[in-house]
Amino acid sequence: MSGSDQGVAVLQELLRKPPQEIAEWALEQAGQMQSNNVQVERLPIFQLAGALKSASVEEKQALVCNAVKGFGDLPAIRRAEAVRIAMRAQHVMQQAEGLELAKLAEREHAAAMQRLAALESRSSSGFIDASGSSNAPPVPQRVRSQERLQQSGNPLVENLLRVAKEAKFNEMPRQDLSVIAQAAQREAMTQVQPQHLLDVVTQLNEHEREELTEVLVEAQVVPEEQRGLLEEAVRPGGYADKLSMALGWASLARKYVWVFVALPIVEFALSMVFGLMFECATPLPSWLRFDSVLAFLVAGSIFFTGVVLQPVYEKLREDPHGAVHRWHQVSEGRSFRTKLERAVPGVDFEAYRWGAIGVFAMVFLVLVGVFWAVIGVFELLATLVLGCNVATLIMCMLFIGLRFGFLVSMVLLLFFVLDEVQKHRSRLTVLGSTAVPMTEDARPRDRQPPHDHRDFLMGPGTAWE
Repeated sequence: MSGSDQGVAVLQELLRKPPQEIAEWALEQAGQMQSNNVQVERLPIFQLAGALKSASVEEKQALVCNAVKGFGDLPAIRRAEAVRIAMRAQHVMQQAEGLELAKLAEREHAAAMQRLAALESRSSSGFIDASGSSNAPPVPQRVRSQERLQQSGNPLVENLLRVAKEAKFNEMPRQDLSVIAQAAQREAMTQVQPQHLLDVVTQLNEHEREELTEVLVEAQVVPEEQRGLLEEAVRPGGYADKLSMALGWASLARKYVWVFVALPIVEFALSMVFGLMFECATPLPSWLRFDSVLAFLVAGSIFFTGVVLQPVYEKLREDPHGAVHRWHQVSEGRSFRTKLERAVPGVDFEAYRWGAIGVFAMVFLVLVGVFWAVIGVFELLATLVLGCNVATLIMCMLFIGLRFGFLVSMVLLLFFVLDEVQKHRSRLTVLGSTAVPMTEDARPRDRQPPHDHRDFLMGPGTAWE
């Protein structure tokens, strides 16, 4: 099978694969291209590049969009690996411009030497030394530095350029490149959620987070004047880590919400069983029954609050940084209601009102439950004198501990939130009062579609001119 036939086979196989497998395949090929010993011409990605020359625009667009979609389906560790490769490619592709210019300068220098030799052979004057030596122009500095660049640079430089040139992106019509790039951007906006990006940031070390900041600023995703806030957001222990943790806890609570309903039911059933089957001198079975009713009411208030504030949660999960940005855009003199409506557009203020009622009801029921747990402690002390069966004692101690543990968790959460709010206010005095605009409306609108294969590889915002 010829190379072109192999490339077509690779392309058709990829188009049949699920998006996640395409993303995994691309990561594997990128990893192999970083090796010093790899023969890039034998890699499937090089064969694919050759097939892309004759592929239709629809096939190219489908392949790129599926790869972008598959990125969002990858585990967090693999997404972080893809970001590392992308940042490394961004860096080495900037070096590639110097490498190509060096090669061009070398060719121009060789042509100049050939013209000089031809002039020597035709010249009969004494201006040029008969021995063939001449005052030829020195080798340009870029040519002398080419070898050092090739030796010190990452193999990804040459391999990416070989693949790009094999695909002949520079010969592709500009309109086709624009269509593919815009389709990929739309797919990225649809599939790559903030949670995916937050998961990636938490997988990066401090140096890689600094590189990510540089890439986002250079690509004009974040303006230069917001660099400080972006660094604050992605630093270890910064807003990205805390937001990722908060969204993770919220997702975990939604996943195991059935536990809040199952526990009261189990507690009520046990209270009935213990009251009928075992004797107890103290009213601990009755304590369990009333405690189960309180727990069921707490679960009901949590469920009610979650349903009412579901639209708010979805908006914040889709665009957390944008919500913070819009919040700080509102002047200090405006009302709290105005800030909420601006920060989370599309959500009626009544949702916040009913959500606050649900939160207050939950807090009130928790405090009543703590008071009831104190009564249970006294009943447990009474069993030391009056006696009770072991099973009832163990279950009562377990649910009393859950009551106090829930209260301690709420108090710690409250202190944590207040501490973070205070830290955020203190940082704003240093970094400015505007949040990082990571939303769609913050992206520059004056970008031009890619002109050639280098623009297509590096993406918008990088100057090759």
